[in-house]
Amino acid sequence: MAGDDGMAQVQLDEDTLARRRRVLGEDHPDTLATASGLAISLRVVGERQAGRELEEDTLARRRRVLGEDNPDTLA
Repeated sequence: MAGDDGMAQVQLDEDTLARRRRVLGEDHPDTLATASGLAISLRVVGERQAGRELEEDTLARRRRVLGEDNPDTLA
């Protein structure tokens, strides 16, 4: 996922995350899964710091909402 394809994926993920936040809320499991996917996409296109920050926030939310031992939190 390099170049234009990678950036297109990031834009799609950002749009999806914005919609899920609006419709489902910040802490809904589907919103958290989308945020994690965006974090991966950001790292792939070289936005490592932004990806890391988003993933750290997502992990903290998963721990709080889903619990430490939830499979999504552990993943």
